[in-house]
Amino acid sequence: VLVVVNATGPEVIDTNQNGMHGDYALLDAKGGTFVHAKFSILDKNRKPIIIPELDITFFDLDSHSAGKEAEFVKIKKPDSHFHTKGSLVDISEGTDGYVTFKATVAGTYTDNPTDPLLLTTTQKHKAVTVRYLNTGSFEAELGSTTGGAGGWRGFLFVFRPSLLCAKTTDGEDPDIEEEKKATTTTTTLPETTTTTVEEKQCWFTIPIINFCFPKLF
Repeated sequence: VLVVVNATGPEVIDTNQNGMHGDYALLDAKGGTFVHAKFSILDKNRKPIIIPELDITFFDLDSHSAGKEAEFVKIKKPDSHFHTKGSLVDISEGTDGYVTFKATVAGTYTDNPTDPLLLTTTQKHKAVTVRYLNTGSFEAELGSTTGGAGGWRGFLFVFRPSLLCAKTTDGEDPDIEEEKKATTTTTTLPETTTTTVEEKQCWFTIPIINFCFPKLF
């Protein structure tokens, strides 16, 4: 399975930082801006396929030390999403069909997680897991609000439901709450495409599912 990501944004993406960081994939966005990414799932022949259940966990959503620039993940409404009962992430739904997960507390690189299956209580409170059912693609915006000191904001994520399966390393597991999308009669099919992506045009691949970030220049 190949996950192809087409990313665009108001600023040039920092390709020097994007890639695998330990067990995590990372995508950078310039502070105060965002990157819009479309994730398309293809088979080995570059043809669209449907995944029965797709889980993505975003980690370490925090703000600048001054508290004025908050990281956010704005994602096309998933079938459900998970967060801790004491979550440090603000969750809101817009009229545009997106759910926004925004940081509420400051953090630094020293509190970044290093293992998606071994997390502290605080690391779980600053993470969210989203789930799509029977999908072949999804869209997300990763960025931060204005008011910070500039620089780049890094977004760590994995394709697994880490909030549901990670061990809590510093105490009891926090309660996990699930919020499901309201049931409708509308059926959305994944968008098909005839575009192919050469392996050499990938920024990096993620093991197991060969996650691919295509080069934009």
